Amino acid sequence: MATGELNPNHYPAQRAAKVVQHYLNVQYGSPFRLFGLHKVHSGNAEDVADSGRKYQLEISVQEIINNVRHDCSSPVGRIRACFLQSFSPRTH
Repeated sequence: MATGELNPNHYPAQRAAKVVQHYLNVQYGSPFRLFGLHKVHSGNAEDVADSGRKYQLEISVQEIINNVRHDCSSPVGRIRACFLQSFSPRTH
């Protein structure tokens, strides 16, 4: 597997982005809220001793039913915080 910068169009980056998509649909999806992967902008991978691989992705996720797109850049393990920040209503 490639370590370092990933080509956003190749399988490793797309596979990691699909993991994020499925996580978002399981945690935050409903019959009225479905998330799809819009685009992988960039990605990095690195080997972590004794635990596998760590991915850093910059992706766009689209709410399919509401047709709303959100951009997110975060390590895959911390995608929840980025997702919540992206989808939380902003108050001034």
